[in-house]
Amino acid sequence: ANKIIKPATANLEKGKQAYVHLNDSQFLDDAEFFVSHTWLAEVEGLLEAVIRHGEQVKAAEGVEPAYYLDLASVDQHKIDQAAGNAAMPFETLSEDFVEQIKSCGAVLVVASPFDDPLVIRRGWCLFEAVM
Repeated sequence: ANKIIKPATANLEKGKQAYVHLNDSQFLDDAEFFVSHTWLAEVEGLLEAVIRHGEQVKAAEGVEPAYYLDLASVDQHKIDQAAGNAAMPFETLSEDFVEQIKSCGAVLVVASPFDDPLVIRRGWCLFEAVM
């Protein structure tokens, strides 16, 4: 987030500095899948899982699915998830994520690494999965 997302979105209008608002919000869509992951896992595994899932959905249903991925959907200037130096307040989590989770049709849990998934040891990720 600090190397790519924040520099790319720094010049966007305050309040609309999420990655999805780049290029006149062409990446903004109603999400069908909420992506649950942990920031402790490698980003490559996260992106690979979302891409593979999208390919499977497209092959089965003929349409490209839309995802809610906090990295791209949340204003990282407002909520610095990548800092990792303190737990995010529950109020912030509930305000920014609970409604999004509820509005999506399903949750895609990215369990990586495969042999010892970090996501199952993170309370918030478990909360996302059962919403």
